Amino acid sequence: MVFAYYRNITTFNKPVFLMRIIEILIAVLVVSTLATAPRDAPSSAVLTALILATAFYAYLGFLIFNGIGLRKVFRASSYQGLSIVQIVFSVVCGFVIGLGFCSMLFILYQWPGLEMYRKAYPVFIVGMVGTSFVTYLRGSAVGKRALVRSIPMLLLCIYVFYIR
Repeated sequence: MVFAYYRNITTFNKPVFLMRIIEILIAVLVVSTLATAPRDAPSSAVLTALILATAFYAYLGFLIFNGIGLRKVFRASSYQGLSIVQIVFSVVCGFVIGLGFCSMLFILYQWPGLEMYRKAYPVFIVGMVGTSFVTYLRGSAVGKRALVRSIPMLLLCIYVFYIR
């Protein structure tokens, strides 16, 4: 069903579509492991899912926010339509989301440095949501992609930091 929908789009980009599928699978893995983990002793599945999500967004966030597939990373033609501001914004967004998953590890496992993440990360994610909302209002595709990913991240952080 999903493949039939994307088959009708004329600008179908298979590597970008595969990255979206990987991103959705990682999101389902993170949410399901957080929902099923015991409150006092998170399992190794939570650790694995959060480390996987941290690495995915920290290293590949730039590609996700700019709509570049893995096969086109080393081609100069894939970066021609991007401005320096878009590149810097997408790198920062990927780093902030990756830092969010890393901070969830510190919160859930009660590692040293916990209070630093509890105080500092909400400032980062709220700043990212605000900045991506402003860039979305200006008509930026990177802002829209960042907003779509930062709002669920904000809700997940509220759940892990304050409710759980």
